[in-house]
Amino acid sequence: IYQFHQRNGFACVLLSDALELVQFLFVVAFSTFLLCCVDYDVLFATRPLNHSHVPERAKVTLPDAMLPAPQCARRLRGSGWLLFLLVLAGAVWLCRLVTALRRLVGYWEIRSFYIRALGIPAEELCNHSWQSVQARLLALQRRQPLCVPRRELTELDIHHRILRF
Repeated sequence: IYQFHQRNGFACVLLSDALELVQFLFVVAFSTFLLCCVDYDVLFATRPLNHSHVPERAKVTLPDAMLPAPQCARRLRGSGWLLFLLVLAGAVWLCRLVTALRRLVGYWEIRSFYIRALGIPAEELCNHSWQSVQARLLALQRRQPLCVPRRELTELDIHHRILRF
């Protein structure tokens, strides 16, 4: 409940998790590109460019050092270690996807709890402080018990439960 509030609701959680997955893919893809598709001898000017004309500028840029796509693919296929790491990265990404989907199901249930039990619509979550949510939890505990061991729930009990996770 606390994480849901701190992460500003379901839409923000969904967007954050989706962008984390995209970020992981980008890092893996860009790293692979830099390893396989860039001629660093050309980039660091230890070998001249194979241009037939005189260059207008003396500075070498990344597009000047990029290898053609077939050569890039050949370098990728030729590196067994890199292929292994890409398969491993794919497995890690799939695990992160499954974890994110499982967390989203839990956050959807918490969203329903906020709406039905606490009476806080999703659009108004950003207008409620944690103290306000906590006060509603305490009032709900008085109306219908949420936890079995104690009849009266206190703010300290809520903090202890948050710190356990």
